[in-house]
Amino acid sequence: MSKYRTIKIKNGSHFEDYYIYSCHVCGEDVECAHPLVQVRDDVYCCDCALIQGIITPVRYSELRLYFLPDDTRAEVYGGKVHVIVGGGKFPWEETNRDIRRSKEYRAWRETVLERDKHTCQICKAPHKKLCVHHIKSFAQNSELRLEVSNGVTLCESCHKLMHKKRR
Repeated sequence: MSKYRTIKIKNGSHFEDYYIYSCHVCGEDVECAHPLVQVRDDVYCCDCALIQGIITPVRYSELRLYFLPDDTRAEVYGGKVHVIVGGGKFPWEETNRDIRRSKEYRAWRETVLERDKHTCQICKAPHKKLCVHHIKSFAQNSELRLEVSNGVTLCESCHKLMHKKRR
């Protein structure tokens, strides 16, 4: 690792060396007092380390975003680091509404309805207003959202009762 330059700073009654490195990727100055990532002999600024996959978004937050609220997140998209504050979603992330309107979700819903013969699985009556209910929560089990075994056909009134029982 080669130091870009060294300066002396006063620390009480004596002077200490203060190192300034050059990021291996972008060439920006990285001061030793600021977050830097070192891999063998190469030094990276935090942004380049995240983009290169050397550190995780969580580690990036620890190094660079520690002064922001806890619900701040960072991700790499399009080769750039993006930060969002306030627990929101990045523009490229799908919302629950997007997922529920997708072809895959509609196919999952139809498969569950066909498996259950378009009949409510609680009251056993065929109804025009049928819902496909997630047995394990849609919001809390994203990996099970499109699993046919996690769906059950319910009529509208049984579906409302099912949600009242969860509370």
